[in-house]
Amino acid sequence: NFYAANTDWPWHNWNAARRQLPGAGFHFFSWDAEWTFGIGNDVNTDRTGLTDGSPGRLYNALRAHPEFRRLFGDLAQKHLLNGGALTPAAADARWTKRSSEITRAIVPESARWGNGNTRQTWQSAESAVRGWFPQRANILLNQLRNAGLYPALNAPGFSQLGGFVPPNY
Repeated sequence: NFYAANTDWPWHNWNAARRQLPGAGFHFFSWDAEWTFGIGNDVNTDRTGLTDGSPGRLYNALRAHPEFRRLFGDLAQKHLLNGGALTPAAADARWTKRSSEITRAIVPESARWGNGNTRQTWQSAESAVRGWFPQRANILLNQLRNAGLYPALNAPGFSQLGGFVPPNY
């Protein structure tokens, strides 16, 4: 929701659930997120300060704890850098896969919704989303820094991200 700059959350459009096992944590699920990825907002929209809705109040309270901020920063680094799920190439590849799965259904879906939606409406929206990926990870990292959720200094860089290295490397 931070990456997509969802302005239709957290005051509604979500549920929480957990397995009925001792110690099982809650998972939050959002839906109906049509105000994301440049639709109804722009690539610079900052949602890191939200405090509304139950998830927003919980998130805002957790931000007061250093351990939460450290974990949040660690997860941001994992997903926004070094080939993570939200890096431009990974996000675009995932979008391309999903888009190709639904492209033939766009015309009948547009007809179902009416309101002047056409294949061109979809193509314009898809273009806006594709324009999001090259910029958003760096913008979000800066927003997280400003919110105290990502360190001011970059983490150490490794010349190789895991795997085996030859002797004397």
